[in-house]
Amino acid sequence: MKISKKDALFWFEFFSILPEDEEVMTKQQEIIYATFAQIEAAIDHRNDMLMSEIRGLKTLENRTFFVGNESKFPKGCRSCLLGTGLSAIRKTNKCNLECKFCYHYGELDDIAPVGEGMWEIGDTKFYEKDIDLLLSIQQKPTGISYVYLEPFMEIEKYYPVIKKFSDAGIHQHLYTNGTLATEETLKALGEAGLDELRFNLGASNCSDKVIKIMQ
Repeated sequence: MKISKKDALFWFEFFSILPEDEEVMTKQQEIIYATFAQIEAAIDHRNDMLMSEIRGLKTLENRTFFVGNESKFPKGCRSCLLGTGLSAIRKTNKCNLECKFCYHYGELDDIAPVGEGMWEIGDTKFYEKDIDLLLSIQQKPTGISYVYLEPFMEIEKYYPVIKKFSDAGIHQHLYTNGTLATEETLKALGEAGLDELRFNLGASNCSDKVIKIMQ
């Protein structure tokens, strides 16, 4: 069923003022879907027009849009989009900041620890000593990401694990707010084999200290 833009606007306004507890009749459902189709078509057209104005806009095998040199497209993002997956790894249950945009805002004190000597990979916990066995029997992901809260709260625990995945030829990146990073810890991460370090400048309000350590 197709309807005009004018009719779509009329029906959108009509359905928007219906009481929440009033059920929609079966015949009206088709009108609702047709209205949504008109809205989506209008949005798609507007997006196409805006995208046509972006110079040098490219796609990465039709998975995402970007501009710039394709060879500089982050390998971590490429792994997530095109590789064999991107396993999320968590160790710490702590953070030195409390950001309102964080998934765990307001509940930092209630996050359970992973466990002594253990790492959470995906939804499963593994002892550090078992990672070598895991890598030998499972298909290796093209990339992994150290996420959740602030790794630099106990960054020294990350070095040997990063070394294991680096030796296995797996691309690795780590997220941080950067406020606890030092020249020494950054050097240690590089020596362990970390490929990318991603700073969330919003967490530190673009702190000069963090920007300096990034340089």
